[in-house]
Amino acid sequence: MIVGAIGCPGSGKTTELVRRATLRAHERGVGLLALDPGRTPALANLPHYSEAQAFVQAVRGAFAAVETDRAENLFAAILSVGNLVVVLDESRWYASAHSMPQSLRRVLRIHRALGVDLYFTTQHVADAAQELWAVTDVLLVFRTLSPRARDYLRREFGVARDPVDLERGEFIELRMGLGI
Repeated sequence: MIVGAIGCPGSGKTTELVRRATLRAHERGVGLLALDPGRTPALANLPHYSEAQAFVQAVRGAFAAVETDRAENLFAAILSVGNLVVVLDESRWYASAHSMPQSLRRVLRIHRALGVDLYFTTQHVADAAQELWAVTDVLLVFRTLSPRARDYLRREFGVARDPVDLERGEFIELRMGLGI
């Protein structure tokens, strides 16, 4: 399953995705890996590793966050572990509209076969790669201030309620994919 969340800073998107990802990891009995470039408060209680390889070697089936790593190595490590729930906070660092590691493309293509669930956040629709949007099963729309992003959400995803009016933690949930 791939779940995305879009919203402005402070809208509650990371908190909600971490909550959902944690529940999913417990439900499946697998580990959770959060890619945390900004040391997000919602991930503060997880052990942190400086490299994905350290996570892979140290713990299988544990909950952890990775602060920094070369993206290609990071997703190659995810491919090697499989059976994992992954949180990409601020996905533009890993899957931007301008570049995406080949290993992440592979994860997106075969995530179901690998047993990888992916949860990602972005502040703006244009920040995330099209390949990521194409395989998203569920989209959570939090408070979004950009008129261009709100227009895109209305046009492309059929968001009827204007997300500028949403309070912190409030969101619109859209079922997008066939794999749920």
